[in-house]
Amino acid sequence: MDLSFNQFFPNEDQTLFKEYTQQGAKKHSFRMSYKRKPGQPIQFQQTNNFAIGQPKTPFTIQHKFAEFWTKSPVKDSPFDKYPLIAAIESFAIRFVDPRKNLEAHFRIGELIINEDILEAVALSDGFRNGPDLLAYFWRVAIQRKVKLLEGQLVHWNTHTVYDEKRAAIYKPSKLKS
Repeated sequence: MDLSFNQFFPNEDQTLFKEYTQQGAKKHSFRMSYKRKPGQPIQFQQTNNFAIGQPKTPFTIQHKFAEFWTKSPVKDSPFDKYPLIAAIESFAIRFVDPRKNLEAHFRIGELIINEDILEAVALSDGFRNGPDLLAYFWRVAIQRKVKLLEGQLVHWNTHTVYDEKRAAIYKPSKLKS
């Protein structure tokens, strides 16, 4: 499953999402869709979001940064192994009035994200801090002309799952010998 990261924020600053993922600092990724499932292979890619039509650049991570791995699902792949999605959580960010400020109600699963948890979520997603994460999604809400953003939080290890009771966690089948 393709997991692309933008190379630039909307203000044209570099995101460093690729670098943070490769260093192990970025441990999950927010996706505004519901198409991913635990156990699917992750094909990390970086895209230049300001250069329409430019090809995506595939990259991988060190083995220690993902919990589960599989042989390459892609013929002629540049990598022999791919990490698997370890867990999926739903998320929702509802901005009170996106035209005015960043005030938002944020939850992952059923866990309400307060300022303390927001910092940890932001750092684990490759942002410098909680306000930067909210500002990023605030711009998305403004662009889409909506107050509510929702989708999936994709984890490549289970150590960063926030609402374990409601998360869909990958459980590999045990083969009998």
